[in-house]
Amino acid sequence: MLLCNYCNSKIDKQWNFCPKCGNKLRGALNLNEIINRQMDYFKKMLDITGYDISIVPDSDNSFVINITHGFEDRDQPITSDEPTFYKADKTQIKLPKNISEPEMVVKRKKDNILFEVKLPGIKKEEDIELIRMQNSIEVRARRGNLGYFKILKTPSNYKLVRKEFDNENLLLEFVI
Repeated sequence: MLLCNYCNSKIDKQWNFCPKCGNKLRGALNLNEIINRQMDYFKKMLDITGYDISIVPDSDNSFVINITHGFEDRDQPITSDEPTFYKADKTQIKLPKNISEPEMVVKRKKDNILFEVKLPGIKKEEDIELIRMQNSIEVRARRGNLGYFKILKTPSNYKLVRKEFDNENLLLEFVI
């Protein structure tokens, strides 16, 4: 039995790439490929906890690795150039023990990202909370024992310009 040297998944000796992590199984990898694959792997593992990782080239062929926790910006005031669609105070909506991840459709155009989040059972906009983090938006919704939680990845330079809630669908539009 062969194992991927990157994620330890079972692999077949005839495969060129691991089906789980995409690691190249044959041939040499250059340093950039190794770093990029490690970054992708760490981002997937840490995504749930809200960490952001970046590697920036520094002088003399070295790199600076930055790891930040996305919740650090949770209590920061909202900048004045962005409409106040977010709650700036601490979380108001307490989610039940059993929560679901809502279905979502993402549409990307040139400089726009449009998220349509389906929230079955949620009837009022007051039951939805958006919290801006460093590179994402945290969506929480609750009605009785029904709870939803979703983190939407958004580049920090994108601003929320439209928020609509109608017929159990939350529509969020971001532009650069």
